[in-house]
Amino acid sequence: MQKSDRLVLVLMVGGVLVMLLWMMRAANLFPSSNAPQPGFGLAPGAPAPAIKAVGWINGEAPTAESLEGKVVVVDAWAYWCGYCMQDAPELIALYKTYEGQEDVVFIGLTAEGEANLSDSREFVKQAGYPWPNGYGAYETMLQYGNSYLPAAWVIGRDGKVTWNLGMEHIESMKEAIDRALATPPPNAAPTEEEAAATADGPKNAADSADSNESPAE
Repeated sequence: MQKSDRLVLVLMVGGVLVMLLWMMRAANLFPSSNAPQPGFGLAPGAPAPAIKAVGWINGEAPTAESLEGKVVVVDAWAYWCGYCMQDAPELIALYKTYEGQEDVVFIGLTAEGEANLSDSREFVKQAGYPWPNGYGAYETMLQYGNSYLPAAWVIGRDGKVTWNLGMEHIESMKEAIDRALATPPPNAAPTEEEAAATADGPKNAADSADSNESPAE
């Protein structure tokens, strides 16, 4: 093969690679559908795995009972993830929006174990996370199935994923939390209005039946 032919081949291959990279970047910047972007783990409708970790920073391990009927925000991070630290202020601001609301719980998870515990503690300190963060949560992270960090999920009151970070081009995390909060917990006691409507139902039905009866002859 002559040098000129080799040069043409190299330029062609280079052009194809540049085009592929541009297409991949464009797909991320300008999503073409309202579907969650792949790689961010469990999608809406999937049951959320039980949250397990080797140990916890900033608090104790949450129990299934303590999370039942609540909206749970799960944030996945790693001490070496620059984007995780970069996103920390926005996540903390969101936490403060719901601070004091018992129905919203924030939980952090990292797959990094005890060997890197000092690094993980320093990350939590520098990021300023006030919520409990589980370390050594490798198995849980596998079940969540994310390929990227940072990653996050909003879990509804029914224990199912209702949002993940791959949906932020469709709906913000705050919008997802508000939407989940608007859904009553499973087996929740009826409100006063609902109870009154239920109580009035049979009476109104009976009154309606009485009014439709023909007068006795």
